[in-house]
Amino acid sequence: MAREFRDRYWPDPEKILIASQGIAFNPYIAKRQTLRSAVRDEFNQPANTLFVVGCGYGDIRKGIDLFVQMAGEVSRLIGSTVAFLWIGALDEGCPPYIQTDIKRLKLEDRFHITGRTNDAARYYIAADAFALTSREDPFPASLWKPLMPAFRWSPSTVVVAMWISSTIKPALWYPVLTYPLCRLLLRICLG
Repeated sequence: MAREFRDRYWPDPEKILIASQGIAFNPYIAKRQTLRSAVRDEFNQPANTLFVVGCGYGDIRKGIDLFVQMAGEVSRLIGSTVAFLWIGALDEGCPPYIQTDIKRLKLEDRFHITGRTNDAARYYIAADAFALTSREDPFPASLWKPLMPAFRWSPSTVVVAMWISSTIKPALWYPVLTYPLCRLLLRICLG
């Protein structure tokens, strides 16, 4: 591409910079088991805990409220073998009602928020599933990053999660994703 640009527009060669585009592969792929243990230790979770992650700036647009509701329903159906991790900082307007929902759903020991991080890849690689709860995400890089190759699920599951988040009314969203997510987690548990 740089050669094509150079041939067509004759720029000063000293001023050409090639910047990678796209999604980098997770640098931790070789350390997956070690990081799975480390992340579980970091959040005081047993070694056999399944982790479901969500990601983004924690606001209504990214659907952190839907992620919490989904976490409550998944926990009700599966039990204490699953924990939930939101990778990213919360919007300043969200914490009071997000924390209230976490307490109401009895998720205090199983719902964690990393805050702003420059190293989301270590959480992606430690996860068992990713739930995209964004209400608005034209190209959700937060979805594609963990798939490069962090998870053990099929791309069709991801497409369902993305389709659901962009087409179902918010009040109906989390139950629709909850059941496929539960099936996925149970399949992982059963090997």
